[in-house]
Amino acid sequence: MSESATVVRVPPLKRVLLCASAIFVVDAIVLNQGAIAMGVVLWMALGTLPLTLRAKYASVRGERLRNIGVYVTACVLVLAYNSVNNDIANEQAENVVTAVKAFHAKYQRYPKTLPEIVPEFIAEIPRAKYTVLSGEFRYLAGDGKPLLLYQVLPPFGTRMYYFESGTWKLRS
Repeated sequence: MSESATVVRVPPLKRVLLCASAIFVVDAIVLNQGAIAMGVVLWMALGTLPLTLRAKYASVRGERLRNIGVYVTACVLVLAYNSVNNDIANEQAENVVTAVKAFHAKYQRYPKTLPEIVPEFIAEIPRAKYTVLSGEFRYLAGDGKPLLLYQVLPPFGTRMYYFESGTWKLRS
């Protein structure tokens, strides 16, 4: 069979939408990383798009380009969701830091745990991010030098607030 006579199959839109939705749920809502999205974008840009532009795919080029568009849109939404989530975490962290500092000012010591500042200094301990994994703040006060931490880019990027120096640092 010659190349021009080869039947080219294109995944149906329903399947593409389901896969793109799965990418969003796993990479944005569960992991909150963007690694899968970046991999898919690279795959589309370096693999799928060049193939789609070959003469062999002329008859289904529009459908293939539509599918690429769906995947790239899902990946852009993952990165946007992650960015908004990090902005929310930064704001929530500042609220927690302010409450811990108020506790320290009143009691001349840092709390042993975050629930100690509730409800006197903050109504509740907020979630750092709206994700399944790595969505909570962690507070470490065991060594007398308390830290507030949360994941910016799981599993490697941790943002930490040092109460003693009043500084934020990012640990990779």
